[in-house]
Amino acid sequence: LSSNLKKLNLDSIYIFYPSARLYFAAKLAGIKKVFCYSLLKKKKLHLVKAAKEFTCKNLNMVNCKTETKIQISDKKIQKIQKYFDKNKFNIVIGAGSSGPDTRWGIENFSKLINQLNLIGDYYFFIQAGPNQKNISKDIINNVKKKNCMDLSHMSVKEVVPFFSICDMYVGNDSFLHHVTSQ
Repeated sequence: LSSNLKKLNLDSIYIFYPSARLYFAAKLAGIKKVFCYSLLKKKKLHLVKAAKEFTCKNLNMVNCKTETKIQISDKKIQKIQKYFDKNKFNIVIGAGSSGPDTRWGIENFSKLINQLNLIGDYYFFIQAGPNQKNISKDIINNVKKKNCMDLSHMSVKEVVPFFSICDMYVGNDSFLHHVTSQ
């Protein structure tokens, strides 16, 4: 990690997490100004409050907004409208994640979708990374009703409009989960 950081030739780095590993890697890389959360406050860390305080402190700000507004063109929204039925409750299933230990699992998502299908009219957009297409495919194959669409072949730019129109996100803590919450 330190050799990769060294290649970037950075003067300073801001680490939005209390990570001794990242801190020391930055120091070993010769980065002169390393700003990091307090290494002793990892327990009960409130990610939004900590990031806000860290940003304000290190950039000498009194206040900074913590909400992001992602703008999606009307043209992009109109382009994907054909995949939506307004009479159904549309749910993104964020089944992908950075590793197997951070995933809820194919069986759990399949079971949830099948149970929801017993009580209501839903449509599911299954999202996993491009290298995790098997996850989306396995979930869809285990759903009794054919009311799912696989988004795993799409880029972030292509899936974000889907996420903005859906009524709900259910899934793993992942990059697109954070985008969706915004």
